[in-house]
Order: sequence, then structure tokens, then C-alpha cells
Amino acid sequence: MAILAHINKDSLTDQFRHLGRDAHRIGQPSFFKFCPPDAWQPATNLYETEDHYVVCMDLAGVNRSEITVEIRQDILVISGCRESPRPQNRSKVHLMEIDHGNFCRSVAIPSSVSVEKIEARYADGYLWVELPKS
Repeated sequence: MAILAHINKDSLTDQFRHLGRDAHRIGQPSFFKFCPPDAWQPATNLYETEDHYVVCMDLAGVNRSEITVEIRQDILVISGCRESPRPQNRSKVHLMEIDHGNFCRSVAIPSSVSVEKIEARYADGYLWVELPKS
């Protein structure tokens, strides 16, 4: 069952203020979680500048062609897949800490964002999504 968290606030700061309370209320480790239960959650930072909101997601090892960025109503949804890193020859696994497989994260878009001007770029293993304020 997918969980979609949404706050009717105009500031990502307000989302962070409610993060702990709402995460505890819905019993999930991440307020922004919107994914199947077998998926991993890439680390995500949310920033606000004078004229933009910025989402930065750590997607090291993810092929650019495996990343999807879309808007579903007033929700920014970032999804994709990262393959499990493996050596070229046969090997036994002694430790596996690098998450892999499907991922999906979502963030409510404040009403002050110009959705048609949203831009995304992928560089050095980070996905940057800029959400310009109107």
C-alpha cells in the first residue's frame, strides 16, 4: 500500500516542522515516503532560497535513464532504480550496505511554485530539482 503524505502549507519549512509529528502519527520512518514497501529511500535534502525551493537527492550509481521526475497534481514525484553493485567475477557477499532496487520519493509542491518552470539536472550522483517561486 502506498502512502502519500501531503501538507496544505505554502512553505517547505512548515513541512519540516510537522515532519516528526506526522511521521509518528502515520507510523512510517519518512514523512515524504510514497513507495512500495520493498523500495529504498535515497537521502534527500530540501532547501529554500529567495526565489526557489530546491530538492537535492543522492542518487550515486543510478543511471540517468533510470530516473523519472514528474508532477502529479501538486506533488513532485522522483522515482527510478539502482542496480546492485557487483564485482565482475563471482564473489561471496560479506557485507552489503549499499541500497539498490526501485525507489520513489515525493514532496508536496507549495502553491507558490511556477510548475511550468521546474528544472532538473543530474550531476556527480546528485539530482537537483529547482522549483521556482511565482
